Amino acid sequence: MNIQQGATQAPVTGGALLQALFDAMPGRAAFLDVELRYRYVNREFLLALGATEDCVIGKFVDDVLGAQAASLYKAAMQNLSANEPQRLRRFVDDADGAPRWIEEELRPFTPGGVMQGVVCVARPLADAEQQCESDRLELLESHRTREAIHAAVVDSALDCIVVIDAQGRVVEFNPAASTTFGYSREHAIGRTVAELIVPVEARSSQQWA
Repeated sequence: MNIQQGATQAPVTGGALLQALFDAMPGRAAFLDVELRYRYVNREFLLALGATEDCVIGKFVDDVLGAQAASLYKAAMQNLSANEPQRLRRFVDDADGAPRWIEEELRPFTPGGVMQGVVCVARPLADAEQQCESDRLELLESHRTREAIHAAVVDSALDCIVVIDAQGRVVEFNPAASTTFGYSREHAIGRTVAELIVPVEARSSQQWA
């Protein structure tokens, strides 16, 4: 039997061809409809999750990957709808119990100009890339912690704290400063010290007149 005869006797359907293409992809691959429901996934995807097709096909991203991953997908959908591919980096716990970072490319499927779904292809980051990503997130979390501590100290201080930038504009104005100068923090931020102090002096001079 030659290839042509085989093709005549057993034609390849669109679904079977798509599944074969997905299974041939390196890394984990999936196709989601516009409601973020899984329609196709490849073997690598199932192996990584330790799941079967019955547990994935027809299910929403929330159900398969969890709420955190789903929020990333939903945030990317607006740009995908504008036919702009998106890249995501997220942390996963695979079926082998090893936590790792993956980079995922999302491409809109838009036959005839109408978006009908999203093709998702992911690959694990190399060890060096994973370390860089972990270091970046640790630094970001440390920065957020320092900002929270700074805000708590500034807001609770009994003395006036007014911080200005190189252009002389107010970038921090704590509650004690608001009480002293009579301006809300929202009013003070972005203004120069002169804009805030002069009116106070003007009011004082008017009282002595």
